[in-house]
Amino acid sequence: MQPALGNNLAAIRLWNNGTSELSTSVTPPLGTKLRELRHAKGLTLRTLADRVGVGFTYLSKIENGKLESGHAPSEQLIQILARELNGDERELLLLANKIPETIRRRLNERPAAFAVLAELDDENLDKIVRKAKRLAK
Repeated sequence: MQPALGNNLAAIRLWNNGTSELSTSVTPPLGTKLRELRHAKGLTLRTLADRVGVGFTYLSKIENGKLESGHAPSEQLIQILARELNGDERELLLLANKIPETIRRRLNERPAAFAVLAELDDENLDKIVRKAKRLAK
């Protein structure tokens, strides 16, 4: 049984995005981030849609947050988009409320450790993240 993450998803997201400290800034939604990446590469919706094998209207709905319930992009599509747009796969997955496999595996291996982290206030969590990053080097 996988533990509920609730608000801790933001902590996991920020811990894994390569910043040195946790931030209280709001992470842009998936659609906004995809649009930024697409524009940075100079691609139209149609061009990107052709490259990743979906309709351009579907990509437009993702970018504009207009998807109907139950029509969220799959993990596989997000991974393909990340590769095509040179984006951070983990960041895009987390923005889509999907937990990347590497994080899911560790969460399932060590649920008690994540439960302890979930109970920490931001100041103490920041301290642990900074130390963990030093240890990971």
